Amino acid sequence: MGKKMLDLDEAAKVLSVSKEALRRRAQRGSIEAKKDKAGRWQVAVDESKLHKGQDTDQDTSGRQALIEQLRSENEFLKKQLYEQNVILLNLTENIKLLEAPKQRLSLWQRLFGGQQ
Repeated sequence: MGKKMLDLDEAAKVLSVSKEALRRRAQRGSIEAKKDKAGRWQVAVDESKLHKGQDTDQDTSGRQALIEQLRSENEFLKKQLYEQNVILLNLTENIKLLEAPKQRLSLWQRLFGGQQ
């Protein structure tokens, strides 16, 4: 694709930079730019960047479908997480209800009358 000459305001919007930053780059020669007859900067911008922000209907509908799919998956995962939390809570409560095992006396404690 080719390049299109835009005034400083338009180029700043397309390139997402400030006008002052573009003006300084033009003065340094780090971007392709020239002054018109009225002394205003004209900046060369790739045409691909001009169309970058424009959505086609197909792109928009595809994005909407993807967003809907992700929302659906998100809801499914929220439900699974909730169910896992319920199971974990129940297991934790059941562990608390278990009786601690009785301490077993060693041979020396049994022989010499050790107490629990």
